[in-house]
Amino acid sequence: MNANTESPEGALLGVLELLSQNKPDEGWARLNEAVLKFPANARLRFLLGSMLAGQQQYAQALNQLEFAVQLDPDFEIARFQLGSLRFTSGDANGARQAWERLGDLPDAHPLKCFKQGCEALMLDRFEETVQWLQQGIAANRENDFLNHDMQLLVDKTLEQMKINQQQAASESHTHLLMRDYEDNSPQAQAFDAAADPTHPTRH
Repeated sequence: MNANTESPEGALLGVLELLSQNKPDEGWARLNEAVLKFPANARLRFLLGSMLAGQQQYAQALNQLEFAVQLDPDFEIARFQLGSLRFTSGDANGARQAWERLGDLPDAHPLKCFKQGCEALMLDRFEETVQWLQQGIAANRENDFLNHDMQLLVDKTLEQMKINQQQAASESHTHLLMRDYEDNSPQAQAFDAAADPTHPTRH
């Protein structure tokens, strides 16, 4: 029997090796075999969920990530990814529930920083979002893929901040123009009945 398939860890390493060799079809096949063989392994479920999310099969990805967290409630990265997928699917409350345990991590832990940043984003606190996410990226030296995703979120947040600033500046400019117009507009004159040539008292 192939040593890579004798244990969940070996199977996982085998899948990752195939993916690193740019053999996605073989990697998928090996991963599905491994999940069938070791259905209660949280890390295999997590990898399957992550790959499904990458293919935009979000419903199936959610199922796998939820199963991974059920199997291993302390699987922190699975919790964060589950919350992220719920968040992007519009389930803010579900995201907060998934991230709740991450609040117990040390303040400098990358996943806690990312959690704080995403929760700030839910409240449209954009500056706080960028600060937390950048802090997490700087602290995260183990997961380049996660850093890449978080940097994309930083970029989108900065773009939204710029749009908001431009809209605020435009609204302020419009307000000034309207105020100048009101200040400079001709004032209505009081009606003088005696000056009216049609007035009956005028001879």
